[in-house]
Amino acid sequence: MGQFYCFLVVDHDAGVRDVIRAHLEAMGHFVVACSSAAEARVVLARQCVRLLVADEALFGHGRELADHAWSLGVPTLLMSAYEEIKAELELGSRDFIGKPFRSGELSDHVIRVLAKRDYAVSGG
Repeated sequence: MGQFYCFLVVDHDAGVRDVIRAHLEAMGHFVVACSSAAEARVVLARQCVRLLVADEALFGHGRELADHAWSLGVPTLLMSAYEEIKAELELGSRDFIGKPFRSGELSDHVIRVLAKRDYAVSGG
């Protein structure tokens, strides 16, 4: 039996989770959605996660969750609506999208993050 991969979406706001889930599913991905870093860690431990899309703030645990996922080899896309965090993350090495975003913008970021991961895995 082969491995089954999912995308993991983590945001405290159910509306945001639902919109992102719907968009990623429309792109053809299976999505698991969580409202907390603790729930997400359980999914990361039990599922083969291909991409983590998480709110940076997440009650102070967004970056910590992203670091944990990265240590497991899971690429991450952080999100934030806070202007100061947007500015900081746009300058850093993390993949990031500012909220609010258009669906096409989300698609572009997801494709770019996965392409970077695939390039790194292939040794390119």
